[in-house]
Amino acid sequence: MYSRTFLLSALLLVTATLLIPIFMANDVLSANGKATLLMTEEKGDYRVDISSLPNRPVVNNTHLSLLVMSAADGTPITRAEVSVSAVGPVGSIDILTHDALNDVVPQYFETTLPFNVEGVWEVTINLSSDLGEESISILLDVTTGSPVNWILMTAIVVAILAGGIFTWDKVSGRKRSVKQKRTKR
Repeated sequence: MYSRTFLLSALLLVTATLLIPIFMANDVLSANGKATLLMTEEKGDYRVDISSLPNRPVVNNTHLSLLVMSAADGTPITRAEVSVSAVGPVGSIDILTHDALNDVVPQYFETTLPFNVEGVWEVTINLSSDLGEESISILLDVTTGSPVNWILMTAIVVAILAGGIFTWDKVSGRKRSVKQKRTKR
């Protein structure tokens, strides 16, 4: 039949295979590449797609990804100065100007905003390029994020399972080798 190690390895593989799609469906396992489009705003010569990670703005750090395009033909603008600031509800600390840089992917200007309270925040996006200067204001409803980090929890469970499989294999392997030595005598 099959060895215990093979069966436990197969069980671990099946568990991981089932968990990964669940997390991907909930936008949890999307590091820095699958921002959720919140809205598209057009003002003057600019059209801006505003996306965030996580999929909705949350207290603490919300990563904003801005795709700045020409309103005339929709071509992405890669040479621009983009900054973002925000004013929150009563009791919040205003977020001063944060530069949105396009170091990683040239067409996406990115920054992280440290919202400190729930509520509606007025976010201002300042744009400056060959098309001119423009300022776009949007409202973001900031909520409290999930207190559980599911990626970390999954990593801990997988580590415990792997450690258990390794230990069980070593202990049962030692017992087998002792039995084999006894039968040889």
